[in-house]
Amino acid sequence: MSISLIEQVIILDERDELHIIRILVLIYTLIGAKKDKVTIELTKLAKMDFLLRYPSALDSALLNLYKQKDVSITEAEKNNIETNILSFRFSPWSSDFRRLMVLLNAKSLIKWEQRGKYLDIYHTPKGIELFKEVLKFKEFESMIKQSQAIKTNISNLSGLKLDSLLSKVLTELTLR
Repeated sequence: MSISLIEQVIILDERDELHIIRILVLIYTLIGAKKDKVTIELTKLAKMDFLLRYPSALDSALLNLYKQKDVSITEAEKNNIETNILSFRFSPWSSDFRRLMVLLNAKSLIKWEQRGKYLDIYHTPKGIELFKEVLKFKEFESMIKQSQAIKTNISNLSGLKLDSLLSKVLTELTLR
């Protein structure tokens, strides 16, 4: 019995490994080469991960910020079936995101310390090693560039500005 393409995509989406790599790429991009940690609110990190997970939302966010897009987002990424339901998928308080953060910590890919509503997220030797391996794969090039665009254009936004931006993005994508 062969499974359909849709079933294959669903199975792939439910695999933690790809989500862990995506969040790891985002965190290590935010930390950068010259630092050993990033200090960030968990909900802000979840919102930036949402933009990385859904390139059509990132594309719209960069357009709303009038930023030159230095990322290439394919037509398939812009117009995939999930684009029309993104407003139903968005939740910065997702238990799934928190579970993935716990897995990253449990696998010693990151280490964190909580300070009030902020997290100090540190890189680890094992995390750096995996990040360097991911950088070698051509399949992750667009994700890495998109992470860099998030760091450059979105990470310095206040929580209020980021919320406003996401509201515009989700409205636009829903009304398309």
